[in-house]
Amino acid sequence: LNTAQAVTLGTVETQHGISLGTPSSRIIFSQSGLYQVAPTLQVTSSSGALETVYLWIRKNGVDVVRSRADATIQDSTTNLIMSGTFHVSVVASDYVETRRSLLISLRRQIQAQAMLFLVRI
Repeated sequence: LNTAQAVTLGTVETQHGISLGTPSSRIIFSQSGLYQVAPTLQVTSSSGALETVYLWIRKNGVDVVRSRADATIQDSTTNLIMSGTFHVSVVASDYVETRRSLLISLRRQIQAQAMLFLVRI
């Protein structure tokens, strides 16, 4: 089973023209420009087997080309920190969200905590 899910965020620490949208996986830009988007996930798995996790970004609901990062978590005793750094050109009112998916069976669970760093270039 390979299911893509949006990574939800709790707060935006510093606004500067960036706000949390609805749903809370969306970051909305009020200023046009080129931004560096750096999502980070901390992943743990209840499985005893290898699990591959995929991380990428979407802009306005469309996957951003060449924005995927892959990582493999070893077992249920391992915490995995995975991240990527991508550049995205936006216009005012565009939104970006981080997506994740993994190849797992229905009996296994994966937990992910996320942070997203944004810098206007």
